[in-house]
Amino acid sequence: MPLLPTTKTQPKPALADLTVLVYGQTKIGKSTLCSNADGTVFLATEPGLNSLDVFQVPILSWDDLLNACAEITDGKHPFKTVIIDTIDNAYKFCTDYILKKFKIEHESDLGYGKGYAIVNNEFQRVLTKLAFLPYDLFLVSHAKEIEVENRSALVSAIVTLIRAWMAAGKPLDRARLGSFERWSSVIGGILKIAGVPGFLANLDQLYEAADVEGQAWREFTAAWWQAFRGEPKKVSELNQFCEERELMLRLRGDGSARSQQTRLGSALGSYRDRSFDGLRILWAGAASKHKGVAMYSLETADESAGWGPWGPSGDLGDKGPHESSANDSGDYSLLGDLGDLEGVPPRVETDFSQCSEGAQRDTRAHVCIEGGDNVPNVPKVPISSASDCSESADTVGTLEGKVPTTSPTASEVPKPANRARVDLADFTERPMPPDGKRS
Repeated sequence: MPLLPTTKTQPKPALADLTVLVYGQTKIGKSTLCSNADGTVFLATEPGLNSLDVFQVPILSWDDLLNACAEITDGKHPFKTVIIDTIDNAYKFCTDYILKKFKIEHESDLGYGKGYAIVNNEFQRVLTKLAFLPYDLFLVSHAKEIEVENRSALVSAIVTLIRAWMAAGKPLDRARLGSFERWSSVIGGILKIAGVPGFLANLDQLYEAADVEGQAWREFTAAWWQAFRGEPKKVSELNQFCEERELMLRLRGDGSARSQQTRLGSALGSYRDRSFDGLRILWAGAASKHKGVAMYSLETADESAGWGPWGPSGDLGDKGPHESSANDSGDYSLLGDLGDLEGVPPRVETDFSQCSEGAQRDTRAHVCIEGGDNVPNVPKVPISSASDCSESADTVGTLEGKVPTTSPTASEVPKPANRARVDLADFTERPMPPDGKRS
């Protein structure tokens, strides 16, 4: 049977043909409004229908709601409209059901975000099935009323703060919150004028706490690694593993096992090569015996050290400062490698740190000046990175030379009698030599 449609769906202008949320304060007639729909049956999660002549099913628990929904799904009844009154209590029943099922006292007892996700998934599962039934669905919800004490005093204080901010010239704060740049800059400016520090200082913690999806991936990869280590696994095996451990519930959804497997496989492909708490997701299909089957494995992040231009092997000039060691450059162990100097291999860089007797020596920068004629060629350094220093007004340049791609061998290294050691990390003022030229 083909799944693709051949005709367009017709619009449903009638309110009763839609899933409707009736939201408002108590005792304003929400239930009365819903009772005027055609063929109504109330799933009453709280008392309050005593003044109405309606069909109602008392709902005292989540199991009661599930049983009522099962009878509605059978279709052996005359009702056309289902009304859950109220949806607030229904959600509370769902929460109690999950807490009892997992034998916990609060959703947070299952780990950060996990308990709330399980409750939301169960609640959405039932509502989604109800919405797809050939019946009208009304959801009644109460608006929460919050009584604010000392309202006039609070409003007066807010007006005073705003006036002080305007008198100061309306300064804007540098703090930014997502797409609320204007709001955060104004509020931050008002609080700064009022002498209230720390606005949005906990922004990083806020983003981290809101990262429910990232937390789900961290829990999944941690359990995955604990169970299988680096062993390649098929998506079907990982989906079964998630089902047993109740992992990735929101991502996999509540569909069939095939549907969950498809969604998990798509997500693994999207998060390939991503790391979560030091565990990287890898595609292991090439190393698999199962041809054409997508397989994934985990590895610890430090196992990939050595890949790319920042690895620990290869030419020293390809290393970043954090990759260098004392064996690579003895004198520059604190500063890191400065790159391959033309004509001078990394192992001979230590020679530049030695000054012969009688040569000038600056104890801060270690620049030895003997004879500028035999200075080896140094690769050009961009002006923005080599001469932009507030401590010196001099322009720092380099001698002509091509940047090498590999370190020369020891036999290729010229050994001039006199040479000056140049520390490219130093930009302090230097005395001018007698000949008026800088070495």
